[in-house]
Amino acid sequence: MQDPVAPQPDPGPVDRERTAAFRRLRALPPGPERDALRDETICGWLPMAHRLATRFRDRGENMDDLRQVAAMGLVKAVDRYDPERGKAFETYAVPTVTGELKRHFRDHTWDVHVPRRVQDLRNRVRVARRELAQTSSGRAPTCAEIASATGLAEEDVVLGLEALDSYSALSLDAEPAGSEGGMPLVDRLGSCDSALDVAVDRESVK
Repeated sequence: MQDPVAPQPDPGPVDRERTAAFRRLRALPPGPERDALRDETICGWLPMAHRLATRFRDRGENMDDLRQVAAMGLVKAVDRYDPERGKAFETYAVPTVTGELKRHFRDHTWDVHVPRRVQDLRNRVRVARRELAQTSSGRAPTCAEIASATGLAEEDVVLGLEALDSYSALSLDAEPAGSEGGMPLVDRLGSCDSALDVAVDRESVK
């Protein structure tokens, strides 16, 4: 004897209306009516996309830019969503919008471009170093300790630590860390040595 199938909960009038709108959107041929329904659907879900963008507000990016990226992810979700698969739109849209925001940070916000693998190493090392620092009386964890906590090789930990300084570049007018009134970086850079050209000319004459 088979167990009786549990009744599914009523999705409610709002969810039924949203699902019907998506079904109608899929059924309409290209034209003004479909474009108007698509725009209306996107505008109706924009608050959700903006809420997802606020999760990334403390990472140094302008909030208007983050909302724009989230809106782009929402547009992709609306265009790709298939209501016939039985999944609620929000369940599909949240990972799509979040993925678009993460790709934005991965591809457009690094001052120094590093491979994706090194970016992933950076994130794992950064999280592990922060957690270890909380349990080691403020002492900076060693590479070996980070490697043990993350399961990475020490060489990969070194790569991740180096990438920590690649996300944002330091201004040449900045003073060295830990000093006040020191010489800025631009004044510490070397200059071209004209004697090198003389040495080349001399060897050419010989």
